[in-house]
Amino acid sequence: MSNTTSAKASAIALVCAGALALMGCAPQAGGGAAASPGQGGQGDEAEQSERSAKTDTEPAIGPAPLVEITFELDGVEHTVSGTPDRSFCDAGPSHMFTSTDPLTDAGVSAAKDGGERASVMAWATGEFAVSFQGAGEVVRTEAATGDTVWANDASGDAWVAPADALGGARVSQSDLSGFEVVPASASFVMSCNAEGGA
Repeated sequence: MSNTTSAKASAIALVCAGALALMGCAPQAGGGAAASPGQGGQGDEAEQSERSAKTDTEPAIGPAPLVEITFELDGVEHTVSGTPDRSFCDAGPSHMFTSTDPLTDAGVSAAKDGGERASVMAWATGEFAVSFQGAGEVVRTEAATGDTVWANDASGDAWVAPADALGGARVSQSDLSGFEVVPASASFVMSCNAEGGA
């Protein structure tokens, strides 16, 4: 990995540590958004069109809370998902959702502005420890029962490590810049509960 990418990862780690303290973040993610995987085929275009139509109306996954990161590694598509249990919808410039359980560490940080290219960071642990950074349309839907924040298929990059490579550390607090980076997409749907509540 280039020194530039490592520098970006280090810079993001410092920003996350200072701004988000113990709420959880994905400090290892770096670089700008990349094109999503699977570009070019007619089938891919039809699928993207269907997903784009759904973006305007409802979450593609659910029920809340759920984050999914999809990527291809060695020719095989993988999806790693998680269920953050703390929400911070109204503090700061981003919607934040994090996990209290370090073994199932998952979360999302999604910018409140930015239109269709709002910054999205997501992380999850499963077969792999995965950190995503990219951009997409972040929607907040208001309801009497509580607000929902969601995004469908934000596109960007994922840093992917074998889950056991972190030695039990949280993916949100680990530097994955030395591991493989691949094009990826992330979708999430989260409920805005009492700040910090499940």
